[in-house]
Amino acid sequence: MEPRTTYKRSFKKRFVWLFKSIRNYGHYSKTELAVAVLFIAILVVWGIFVLRWFVLIIIATMRHFGLV
Repeated sequence: MEPRTTYKRSFKKRFVWLFKSIRNYGHYSKTELAVAVLFIAILVVWGIFVLRWFVLIIIATMRHFGLV
């Protein structure tokens, strides 16, 4: 019977699979990988905020002119 996979091991396997392309093209240290992931996360959050702001401006403009 094979040993039970813990949540931590399962998470690590998914993380390695997700960033397999990064791992194959260079030797990144853990710090560089963490910085890359943090940078991508910040860009995604910033994109969400910008998108919400544009939607808010469009809806506010439409309400101002009585279209909604």
